Amino acid sequence: MSGEKNLWEVTADGNMITQMRLLDRDEKYINEKASDFEMLEEWLRIFPQLKGNKHASDFAKRLDNAMGSHIDERALTASGASALWRIYNGCECELDYSDDTPDLCFGIVPENNFICGEKDNISVNLNQTMTQESHDRPSSFEELANNVIKSIKSRDSDDICHICLALSDDRFVRPDRYHAGVAASKLMCGEKCNKKELDVLICQIVCELICHNVFSQIHLHIKASLSVIGELAAFLSAHNMSARIYAACDIRSSPSDILNTCLRSTKKCYITPHVFVSKNDTVHDTKKFLSALANIYPIGAVNVTISSE
Repeated sequence: MSGEKNLWEVTADGNMITQMRLLDRDEKYINEKASDFEMLEEWLRIFPQLKGNKHASDFAKRLDNAMGSHIDERALTASGASALWRIYNGCECELDYSDDTPDLCFGIVPENNFICGEKDNISVNLNQTMTQESHDRPSSFEELANNVIKSIKSRDSDDICHICLALSDDRFVRPDRYHAGVAASKLMCGEKCNKKELDVLICQIVCELICHNVFSQIHLHIKASLSVIGELAAFLSAHNMSARIYAACDIRSSPSDILNTCLRSTKKCYITPHVFVSKNDTVHDTKKFLSALANIYPIGAVNVTISSE
């Protein structure tokens, strides 16, 4: 994908500089004295203001051609510049399959280090807390969150915390303490919560964990629709919360959707795909998927787990 020219050089034209001038951007951008990456970042900073602008549309088409896939406009912001730049520069590798198994030259992650590992699932901590004797159960959302965080802290080191969460609803619902408290109250009374309520409760506990600053790094391994993962990352970043996010997907996922989800990465919330290959996935289908993904995403950054189930 990338060659001698960088992403700014293959997507920019003089009309874009004119738009910057019209929006009274700093002189270094008008005179093109800034670095090419800074030029791209500044252009993406003003891009949301240019809806319906012909030159913005022309840029988007050139960007799609350069990246080899349609890029979701939600990724075209200043915070997404580094992800675009990194992915463009990293997508020139080619896969060479020479035997009967996929050439998994990228990071193979043991299966028990991800969603299926019980000790890594935040829902397990929730269930353990809620199934305690009645006199030991938490009486408020704050107490519930603290109990879960305490359990996680006793398991992980003070440096890196690995949290696995499975979100079941197909639409992202912004977490907040009030609705998390409502869901917690239902659980504490022995009532069942629906998918949306459980997702809000789990996401709010994750927010509490991040804000507690107990760990230097938070790694979130998320099993959910790619759109929900992208929305969650955007929410965390907008609220000044940092986490490394691993987006669970399989060979039936759309490579284009994976790319656009990862392009919603920011400096605070960086998204990496984690591909699960099940024992029922054929070698041919796995090769086909990984090759398609390698065309638009730096395959060396992909984590892959070969599932035994």
